[in-house]
Amino acid sequence: MRTLMFLNRAPTQPLNRNDAVLYSLLALSLLFNVFLGWKIRALQLHSVQGKQISQNAQGMTVEPFRVFDLNGPPTIIDFKSPKVPTVLYIFNPNCKWCDRNNQNIAALSTARKDSFRFIGLSLRDPNLEKYVKAGGLQFPIYSIESYGAISELRLGATPQTIVIAPNGTVTQDWIGAYNAETQKNVENYFTFNLPGLNLNTPD
Repeated sequence: MRTLMFLNRAPTQPLNRNDAVLYSLLALSLLFNVFLGWKIRALQLHSVQGKQISQNAQGMTVEPFRVFDLNGPPTIIDFKSPKVPTVLYIFNPNCKWCDRNNQNIAALSTARKDSFRFIGLSLRDPNLEKYVKAGGLQFPIYSIESYGAISELRLGATPQTIVIAPNGTVTQDWIGAYNAETQKNVENYFTFNLPGLNLNTPD
């Protein structure tokens, strides 16, 4: 076996051209795997059915960041300006659990619109406006080039619901659709009974 012969080569024996090429390819493969792992983490977030309340972002301060409205112009979201807490709902038009959770966040935002400022945030997508209308989302929706711009929120999946106090501090952070324990926690916090997930949406 050629590879076995290469691995058993004495340290003092010089490499021939073929072995040098093999050595280089192995090194490049290692570097590529490291880069690929980093790239996957930085790309579009995966969707989840629901998890327990995440403590990762709680207590962190959210600084203003730039977003785009559905018509394209950029604007700045400042979380320290409103007199009521902000509910930042992060979703993805290509996320099946976001589809299934749409009626929950739509109902919640309608019922508690006087006590909280609801804002939706998604990665830029050509179908975003159509998705928002189909989902019945009535609160302002913005897009962003990359979730890396708000990495301090420690995003892990979509959908994600983050409550931010008027001073800019994260007070609640729920990851995933409102199911099981997540649903109970959201209902208790907002004192509102959610309609539940729409499980009739396609996978």
